[in-house]
Amino acid sequence: MRGLLMIGAGAVVATIGFGCDDDEVTDPWTSSGSGGSSSSTGTAGGGATSSTSTSTSTSTSSGTGGSSNFSCASPDANWVFCEDFEQGSGDFDSWLAASDFIGGPGTDDRGRVDLATDHHQSGSYSAFMPASPDSGYQGASLDWYACDGAQASNCALQSFDQLYFRAWIRFADDHADVHHFMNISGSQPDDYWYHGTAGCMPNGSLAMGTTVDHRTDTHESFFYTYYPGMNCDTNCGNYADVAAICAECANKGLPTCDQQQQCC
Repeated sequence: MRGLLMIGAGAVVATIGFGCDDDEVTDPWTSSGSGGSSSSTGTAGGGATSSTSTSTSTSTSSGTGGSSNFSCASPDANWVFCEDFEQGSGDFDSWLAASDFIGGPGTDDRGRVDLATDHHQSGSYSAFMPASPDSGYQGASLDWYACDGAQASNCALQSFDQLYFRAWIRFADDHADVHHFMNISGSQPDDYWYHGTAGCMPNGSLAMGTTVDHRTDTHESFFYTYYPGMNCDTNCGNYADVAAICAECANKGLPTCDQQQQCC
């Protein structure tokens, strides 16, 4: 998959992640809401994928983020982030060191993420997530944070009222499924770290997050979003420890089980 990622000016932002990972619950990089705003891509194994983000940007609240007259080398003034994978001359480690991504799980394994010279939208390189057998069919995650200053872990975060992002993606012919693929999330400017809110109903202030997911085989896209008052699963005791989830959510001040035991 080749991707152009664009983020438009808006929603309290901290991170934007671009990656591919099949661990939605325990992975603080790919789950929704690691402080500020984040976006990430993720696959649930089963078939190689390639991805390239040509640019991540902000746009005005009335726009959709981007114009053919702009590029990562010459970005629109409203863009907050743009990536075309052209730095590093095809060497992943050199590219990552020169990029604004703050690491991510799997970035030390070229069987999980690398740069490729085929299937790109423009330029010479794309990000490639092969989920190779030697790497346990795992993807990876590339994560960006809207740091107020230099890109660094635990940075203070910028805030936005509205965000847009755009990506060009290409799936391998044998790719079947993707889970929590592209993610944008947020919390508060002084709240960088992920809260571990999987399974919890949001309260509208601690954190927010949404992902673009895809249907198995067809790759038809849809939003997977947690929101206050959402309908949750009251029969999740068949596959989860409901009491533990309710207790953990309550400890974070989230109203998940105020009315009944459930998993969100």
